[in-house]
Amino acid sequence: MSIKRTCLHIVFSLFMLIYCGGEHEGSPKIEQLSFAVCDSLLGSVYVDSISRFSFHPPLGWEQVPDTTLYEAKRKLTEAMDPNESIRIEPLQFFIDVRSRSSCCLSRLTGFHVTNQTLDSLGEYRSLLKAKFPETKIEEGAFRVDDVNVYQFLITDNERVTFKLVCCGSSRQVVQVDYVVPFSLYRESIKAIESSIGSFKMLP
Repeated sequence: MSIKRTCLHIVFSLFMLIYCGGEHEGSPKIEQLSFAVCDSLLGSVYVDSISRFSFHPPLGWEQVPDTTLYEAKRKLTEAMDPNESIRIEPLQFFIDVRSRSSCCLSRLTGFHVTNQTLDSLGEYRSLLKAKFPETKIEEGAFRVDDVNVYQFLITDNERVTFKLVCCGSSRQVVQVDYVVPFSLYRESIKAIESSIGSFKMLP
């Protein structure tokens, strides 16, 4: 599958994981975590001026061409339900063609943020329970630097998906998704953790 088709497939997978209605539940307790960041496993820093967010994707996970990103955004916009409260705007995709792993940075709107606490996570829980009733889903919350991170880890026999909803003092909300084949999870986890450890919200 080409990079372009892989990118579009990821966009619609994200769409199915994000948009839904549902009950609201409390946010999990946030703990400060210190990740062992290995610089040799990371690519160059990516700074997004729209969301004021920066991070290093794993080494070898390259940005998709602008034309592919534009088409992905267009197709997602066409597929969105205008009545949904939470909206996603893909900002950049990174793909490792060799391993078929991917990362997507998106901006989220429609969340209510109070003191860096999100009150709309119930919509995620409802969708994930309905979409993956027999799939292992782990949830947690932690802080990296000044970024609060709410994590949903979805595991099945084919892939492992990290869905990380992030917010900081600016009250911007972004999401970082890492998707890796299940067979490559163990060899990828150190690079992903190093990437997560590089999260920063810019002033």
